[in-house]
Amino acid sequence: MNSKWVGLISGAWLIISPWVLGFSEVSLAKWSSVLIGLLLVGTYVWELFADKKEAE
Repeated sequence: MNSKWVGLISGAWLIISPWVLGFSEVSLAKWSSVLIGLLLVGTYVWELFADKKEAE
């Protein structure tokens, strides 16, 4: 599996993990996880689309 896809999946996991693992009541931990997950997802989506543009 491409490392970019692993990073994308990791970011998605960080976004949903507060609710799956049950720490959504801890506001700082929840928002830290969600924001870092959004940064990861955004970065890897950008890289995936940048690679497709370079290939053309």
